Amino acid sequence: MTIMVMLSEDSNFRKGNNNEFQLSTIAQDMSMLCVKEARDDNLRSLIARKKLHLVLDLDHTLLHTVTLNELTPSDRECLRHRSRRNWLKEGKLFMIKDNFLVKPRPNVHTFLKEASTMFDLSVFTLGTKGYATKAVEILDPNGLYISPSNVFSVEDCKRPMIKGLDVMNLNERVSLIVDDIKRVWVDHPKNVIEIEPYLFFEVKSNSKRTNMKHAGLQMGGDESEKYGELARVLRELKKIHIAFFDNTEASQVGYENRDVRDVVEDVRNNFRLLK
Repeated sequence: MTIMVMLSEDSNFRKGNNNEFQLSTIAQDMSMLCVKEARDDNLRSLIARKKLHLVLDLDHTLLHTVTLNELTPSDRECLRHRSRRNWLKEGKLFMIKDNFLVKPRPNVHTFLKEASTMFDLSVFTLGTKGYATKAVEILDPNGLYISPSNVFSVEDCKRPMIKGLDVMNLNERVSLIVDDIKRVWVDHPKNVIEIEPYLFFEVKSNSKRTNMKHAGLQMGGDESEKYGELARVLRELKKIHIAFFDNTEASQVGYENRDVRDVVEDVRNNFRLLK
């Protein structure tokens, strides 16, 4: 898209604050037009490939990360057990910067692989960019599903601790979000599919969550890959994708006029799967 702006050479152009305000307004309008064009291009590209866009949270959605200082004595004792001593070598646990201990959620690799056939994938975390990059490398080591340019962090937030699709230039009519905390998406609540938080470790600083059923280390178990939360959400995403693209009425009027938020509501009403 090319935008041309003609400016007067009148001497008042150099003097007046009003002209400076007009230039600022023009710049803002041009920026908004560019953003709209980018979002429309994204929508058309997705529709042409029969895909939607899926934004994924990291912490307590795809993995559970704690600092070593946050580990409770009981968790430390569990990790010293001989059956778990080699979990780092076996790829069941990971370390970031020798301080963060990362446990991927069961079924996460299958989830990303299958979701990528229906969606372009992005990650948006309220962690730092450095942490987000390392965490995505753990989840997608070969870079098959999540492009580095599609990783967003707290530094990208336009408002403190609030996530937004506008940051990613995504059209909300073709975008879904999976997050364990819906309230951080204040502008897009209807795009959010909530997932129960994944808690593998018992964390001292997070006492409100320590007694939840997913604090699995001390229980000697973990979420089921087949029946756990990621498997449930994946089934729901498949229902939504099918309903969006395999609708006779939608194919007649054009998929670009569809809104995935309406489809989510239909799935809720018809299948009673989403919370």
